[in-house]
Amino acid sequence: MKMKLTKLFAAGTVLALALALAACGGSGDDSPEAVLTRAQEAMEDITSMHYTLDMDIGMTAEGQSFDITSTGEADCITEPMMLDMDLNMSMAGLLDMDMKMYLTQGGDDYVVYTGIGDDEGGMTWTKETMSDLSALAQYNGQASMELYLENGTDFQKVGTEEINGASATRYDGVITQESLEAVMDASGVMDQFSALGLEGMEDLYSEMGNLPVSIWIDDQSDLPVKYEMDMTEMMQNMINKLLASEEETAGMEMSIDRCTMVMVCSDFNSIDAIQIPQEALDAPSSSEMAGDLLLDEENQVLEDAG
Repeated sequence: MKMKLTKLFAAGTVLALALALAACGGSGDDSPEAVLTRAQEAMEDITSMHYTLDMDIGMTAEGQSFDITSTGEADCITEPMMLDMDLNMSMAGLLDMDMKMYLTQGGDDYVVYTGIGDDEGGMTWTKETMSDLSALAQYNGQASMELYLENGTDFQKVGTEEINGASATRYDGVITQESLEAVMDASGVMDQFSALGLEGMEDLYSEMGNLPVSIWIDDQSDLPVKYEMDMTEMMQNMINKLLASEEETAGMEMSIDRCTMVMVCSDFNSIDAIQIPQEALDAPSSSEMAGDLLLDEENQVLEDAG
């Protein structure tokens, strides 16, 4: 999936709303199409936002439970793009990692600063210059919203809830089977299952049907403030078919207890600047770090041989 992230904020979400719902609203019209047209108009002036991202997977295999969670909280400025994100990833008791990510834009290129936390509360930093940031799409809340809405259809009004302390109306739709591969690749869910050794699930996309998706629109501002995907049933079907396809796993029991992704947006147009710490700015690139490690290994071999 090729995306330039500057196009996936504010204006991109606006366009996605229009494409997804073929909006044609009018004054006083509370149909899903009209409401999301007004959301389009409200998003035109958005220059910054805060958002949280939460992925939660719970599964049971042969009587043993596994939890996989990924949580992120970010501030973003759209033009030129800047991002400040805190991440935590926890996987089945095998991994619990804190990360810090900054991103800045310069022309068509982006610099990504990544810090990995250690047991003593410190950070080890690297930086990379990129022109294609599609690999980071799962951490980009607004990019995800654009993708889900662009591929969503059949939205219906469900009811009103409180989001960010204000009233918001929920609309439910589906991601069609034809669009499922792009959406699942961008969500990062498949990466989590691959890390557990469950390969080949992507080959089953064509058999899974539609995926439910929900979006909440703030009743006062008309801004989209939340989305949610519930992939539990779909992932269970994929797991069942994957296990049945191999003789050695045909009798294995595995259940997907939950598989959800949620994003909540707030603080629109309230972020003026993002400061990157000097230790991140001074960080080496990952290729430089790899070269230093290789040199250390070569020196150690020479020292041992001498």
